[in-house]
Amino acid sequence: MLFLSQDYRLDFQFWATIVPDPSKHVWGVVWQIHNRDIPQLDYYEDVVNNLYRVIQVTVETSNDSNMICRCYEMTSDFTLTQALLPEQNVNIKLKRDAIPATWYMKNIIDSAVEAMIPDYYTDELKAVPTKECAFRE
Repeated sequence: MLFLSQDYRLDFQFWATIVPDPSKHVWGVVWQIHNRDIPQLDYYEDVVNNLYRVIQVTVETSNDSNMICRCYEMTSDFTLTQALLPEQNVNIKLKRDAIPATWYMKNIIDSAVEAMIPDYYTDELKAVPTKECAFRE
């Protein structure tokens, strides 16, 4: 099910996140998961190490109803050392408005097209500046 979330925008701090912005909106997909799977999803999103925090966002669904969804917002006090380089004594502070890697943005765009996100929003995603990056998940 597609959704539209008012008052948020897509942002990048190495990985994608949503951040409050009353002048923007974000399109996405609602996934229904079982409660027993939430701890695994939290683990994947590294909630325990404070990479992402869980937030509740009210979204407008494609059938014109509102739904409260569990979302993940990247925290502003996370460093890449915690996620990628725990054995090294290097801290790289993540920042808002970072430029995403070309391969990463392509994955987001391809997913948006597959989910049939509206063309105007997919075009906005295609206009996001990117940079080449050697690191790849």
